[in-house]
Amino acid sequence: AGISLAAILTGGYRLWPAVFIGAFFVNLTHGAPPLSALGIAFGNTLEALTATYLLHHMVQFRTSLQRTRDILGLVLFVAPISSLISAISKTRSPLPSEPADGYTEPSCYANGVGLK
Repeated sequence: AGISLAAILTGGYRLWPAVFIGAFFVNLTHGAPPLSALGIAFGNTLEALTATYLLHHMVQFRTSLQRTRDILGLVLFVAPISSLISAISKTRSPLPSEPADGYTEPSCYANGVGLK
């Protein structure tokens, strides 16, 4: 999540397809079924896009992180909200898929509390 957020913050919204494709293939190669990997990639991409939008429009974020406002906005405001959005989008994905031995469940819990 941090790498995708940094990519979109520094490179712009136009990098969202790269974030999506990267997340899809990482999850696919780590054992997620293809449809689950799509749902997870959607959640990861949505998380990065939401965080970037909130940082730009609510915090007036500067990537230099030289202001207290930037750090507090990222850690206390944007990270919890975007992580929760990612967790919800992954658990509520309408994509049918076979279970992957609990693969997505820990990921969603980690996202919900901002650990992933």
